[in-house]
Amino acid sequence: MHRSGTSAITKGLELLGVELGNNLMPAAKGNNERGFFEDLDIHNFNQRLISEVLDNDWDRLEPLQLDRLGAEHRSAAQSLLKEKLPERRPFAFKDPRVSLLQPLWESVFDSLAIDHCYLICVRNPLSVAGSLFKRDRLHPLKAQLLWCHYMLAALRHTQDKSRVFVDFDLLFEEPVNELERIATAFELPPPDRQEADVRAYATDFLAPALRHNHSHAEQLEDPRQALTLTRDLFRLLKRQADARCADGVDDGQLRELESRYEALLPIRQELDRIYGDRDGLEKHLLMISNDHFNLLENTDGSSRPVSLEAWREYYAKELRQDLIQARREEAHHRQLLQHECWRLEDQLKIAQSQKECAQLELQRIYASNSWRLTETLRTLRRALVTTPLKLLRGEVKIGSGKPRAADLDQLGYETDAEAGR
Repeated sequence: MHRSGTSAITKGLELLGVELGNNLMPAAKGNNERGFFEDLDIHNFNQRLISEVLDNDWDRLEPLQLDRLGAEHRSAAQSLLKEKLPERRPFAFKDPRVSLLQPLWESVFDSLAIDHCYLICVRNPLSVAGSLFKRDRLHPLKAQLLWCHYMLAALRHTQDKSRVFVDFDLLFEEPVNELERIATAFELPPPDRQEADVRAYATDFLAPALRHNHSHAEQLEDPRQALTLTRDLFRLLKRQADARCADGVDDGQLRELESRYEALLPIRQELDRIYGDRDGLEKHLLMISNDHFNLLENTDGSSRPVSLEAWREYYAKELRQDLIQARREEAHHRQLLQHECWRLEDQLKIAQSQKECAQLELQRIYASNSWRLTETLRTLRRALVTTPLKLLRGEVKIGSGKPRAADLDQLGYETDAEAGR
């Protein structure tokens, strides 16, 4: 399966004395900077079969109609392989598409009487999905189904064949041990642990910093992250990649997983349709962008990018400039707000200090002798001020005669109450 660590494992085969081809795909920055270790001629041949003969593509979830492949395609594969085979050294070629095209290549190996075996790379499907999203913008659901698509095909097509499963994560943790296991399975000379190339492979080529999109097996237990089909298939593959496992894959269990995958055909078809529409829109966008830049060149003579990638880079640069300016303005406003905050904090400290001084002064006054000596005068003053107000509000009824005793009693009660406040 794509993005499953096939390049790293194939590089390990080279250390075991295996020839990988005479026209390797070059490394790609931001994609596979250490190299693909994949023969371009075989890669292009497989891609032509899938896209031109079978009217499909590597990222489609629709089953390949392998019955369309005839004798002419088998003959072409035979000729290509003959050109690649070295005289004495063992030969290996890597292409995830072989998982889907294995019946064709199996017939080629048989026709040429080639003793062969298969190496199947096993990587956490969530890690694969993360890598596919980064490279191809594939939705995690489609990426997981695509992983199932390839891994089920690899299991079915190599059932009862000579094969070995390699855990990509375990390769990073125990690289030389895994190389020894591969060498034993393929009857190759074991790696020399003291050899400089082997040490460089274990420490530099498989550097932890290059282990991108690493997910843990526990995440597959979360139904929000992984399909149960994905989880169960990975469990099966993980057992096969265990060096102690020698019982093979139960055919009934494999059929059950295949049946569950087939039941998702409507969803797979809908995802293929959606991504097909997306690809069509991107091609249309590329045409429009080229026309747009050609028009700009004709009007102002400036040099404009004409590819979709360059178009994205062109506008991404403008967006980055806008983002830089926005961040500068944000930093300026944040600085102004910080100064205003400091100013308000200073004012608050001054107000608190003034409050504390006033409280101390008030306490000093309350504790003074003059305050205690004048307490009676203050009470009398409050009574004199309050009583006329009560009279004006009609609290005491004034008539032609003297006030009633009840009214005077009430007035006395309220005056005493005011004095006690």
